[in-house]
Amino acid sequence: MKKTILMAAIAALVLTSCGSSRNVTYAPAPVQKDSEMSKKDAEIGQPLSGAAGKTKEWTAQGWVVTGGYGMFTMYDLLDMHYKKLMSDMDRYTSVVGVGTHGSATVNAKLSSALLFAQYQAAVLYATRAANSISGGITGSTGTETNEKIVAAYTMSLQKKILPAMRESISVYREKIDENGAKVIEVQAYYLVDEEKAKTVREDAAKEVITELALDAVVADQVMDLSSKLAGMGELE
Repeated sequence: MKKTILMAAIAALVLTSCGSSRNVTYAPAPVQKDSEMSKKDAEIGQPLSGAAGKTKEWTAQGWVVTGGYGMFTMYDLLDMHYKKLMSDMDRYTSVVGVGTHGSATVNAKLSSALLFAQYQAAVLYATRAANSISGGITGSTGTETNEKIVAAYTMSLQKKILPAMRESISVYREKIDENGAKVIEVQAYYLVDEEKAKTVREDAAKEVITELALDAVVADQVMDLSSKLAGMGELE
C-alpha cells in the first residue's frame, strides 16, 4: 500500500513539475583501482561502508557512473558526498532516489530514469520531514489532524524541495524487466543543506497552516519545527 502511494506521488510530481533533470549521456566515468580507494579511505578514516565499500559494491553489481562529471571517478564522487555529509550531520541530509525507464534510445531511457529517481528522492525527503514535524507536535491534535498535516506537508514540500537537492552522483545499469524488455535503472544520491532549505520548508508549512486552517497553537509548532529541522542522516 505504501509503495503504491509513493509511486502515485512520484507520478503526480513528474506530471505537475515544470523542472527538468540535467543532461546526461550514456558514457561511464573512469575507473579507480581498489588499492587507490583503500589508501584514500584509510587516510581520512572512512569506514568500509563509505566511498570504497560502496564503489566495490556498485562495481560488482554492474553500476556505472552517468556522464557529466568530467574526470571524477565513482569513488571520487562518493568520497566527496560522504565527506560533505559527515562534515556536519546536523546540517546535511543525504537522500537517494531510484528510477527505471525503457524507451526508444539509450540516452532517453537514462534521462527519464534519472528524472524519476530525482522525484522519488524528493518524495522520500518530504515524507520523512513531514513525519518528523508531525511527531514533534505536542498537545491533543488527534490522529486525524496529524495525518492531514503529514499528507499536506509532504505534498507541498516534495515540489518545493527539488531546487534545494544537490546531486552528488548518479549511476546506471541495464537490466531486463519482468516483461522481458531491456530498461535502464538509475540510482542518484543527493545532499540537502538544511540551512539553505529552511525557507523552502517554511513555505511548505505556511501552505499547510492555511490549507488545514490550523489553530494558532498547532500552527506555531508546525512553523517552528519546520524552521528548526536538522539533518536527517541518510534516507534510502
